[in-house]
Amino acid sequence: MFNHFYGIEIAIGQIWKDLDKRVPERYLKIIEIDEERQRVRMQRVRSNGLPCPFVGATWIAAKRLRKNATGYEPVGGEKET
Repeated sequence: MFNHFYGIEIAIGQIWKDLDKRVPERYLKIIEIDEERQRVRMQRVRSNGLPCPFVGATWIAAKRLRKNATGYEPVGGEKET
């Protein structure tokens, strides 16, 4: 499932790195996409893609998935079809 928000390809299974310098080495995996509200649900994972224990999922506005000081950048993950 591919979605385009603000010129960015977003797919379930992608892993994104949080660029906020206050939270070093934080990775998130897209687990759900809400096209109507233009947001994605992300689960915190380790850099290798394995889930972090005891951490729930959160909704993030799709427009935040861009490379800036408080945004995110894609680092990998498989795109689910």
